[in-house]
Amino acid sequence: MINEKCVKLIKSRIIPDSISRVLLNKFYPIIHIDHIRPISAYPALAKEILHPEFELKGPNEFDVTTLKRQFHPDQRRGLSVGSKDMYHHLITLDLLQYCVNLADILAIQVRGAKFFRRHFPEGILIAWASVVQSHGGGLYVPYLIERDNKMTIGWQLLIIGILPRIPILCHAKK
Repeated sequence: MINEKCVKLIKSRIIPDSISRVLLNKFYPIIHIDHIRPISAYPALAKEILHPEFELKGPNEFDVTTLKRQFHPDQRRGLSVGSKDMYHHLITLDLLQYCVNLADILAIQVRGAKFFRRHFPEGILIAWASVVQSHGGGLYVPYLIERDNKMTIGWQLLIIGILPRIPILCHAKK
């Protein structure tokens, strides 16, 4: 299989790192997560992680092409959904635990803009499992986006609408 051959070639260090990265991003959609170290990428505004039990949960590695793209019922009808409504929808359906989390988007960020564009054509990846409460009481969700060919993690207050084309990305249920 081409993926296995590509990985062996990359690991052999025979080819230059610049070519390795291109091959890795094109033929190897596997993301590796370090679930042992606590995440230190929370912003200063974070007073409380609302679901710490989901932060170090999830597979140690996953294929980004197998993430399930789900949509709120209103999105299926072509409507935007309030982010707070989306968050409560995920809690109600017990889906939050399967959603992409901050550790996942940090690992995807490392793979770079080309990888992101290839696998996330919507242009944004929201980590619904990692909502935090600020010192002022607002709820914020992390997201990964490309800006100026660089991958950036931002934090959005849960007051904006989520466009119909932006899916909820989830790992498969076990």
